[in-house]
Amino acid sequence: MCGSSAPVMEAYFTADDEQLMETWRNRSSWIWTIEDTNGQATSPNGPEQRAFRKTYIYPNSTHSPAKIPETVTIVIAADDYFALYVDGVLRHEADPGNRWSKVKALNFPLSESSPATDRSLSSSTRSGTKLVLGIRVINTHNFGGLRVAGMIHFNDSSTTTFFQWRRQKLVRGDVIRRGLGTT
Repeated sequence: MCGSSAPVMEAYFTADDEQLMETWRNRSSWIWTIEDTNGQATSPNGPEQRAFRKTYIYPNSTHSPAKIPETVTIVIAADDYFALYVDGVLRHEADPGNRWSKVKALNFPLSESSPATDRSLSSSTRSGTKLVLGIRVINTHNFGGLRVAGMIHFNDSSTTTFFQWRRQKLVRGDVIRRGLGTT
């Protein structure tokens, strides 16, 4: 007998999965947190945390009233590890066991019962006009970095892919908790 008797998990890539991985490989790039005003690398003192946010505005409902977002798939690598927020709700907790060389694929529903319809959120988020993804990156020794691409799946079988992000410097740790994923 060869190896462990643990069950084998099977998963098949769809054409959408292959397109998203191709986007991640060929169009996304690492975003680093080097913040010297001259563009020079300055080593941080201790662990580095940075916030990244992507806001995607859904297609105008007056032009596509039946086009409703159903799920989002994220392909991500972070140096060293990350926490992911979808519409202000923590959907993937930071895992110090993760490493920058391990690429993850995560899929989340975007439905009427999703956090985007929560009455405590802003009116544009509550009305389902946008998706806000927030990522907190933690690097234990040096600069924090992120490489990510995403795909939104709509109810009419169409998709849209995105891969550009913006970075925010964290002044205090509570910046994440107060709404990284909601604005």
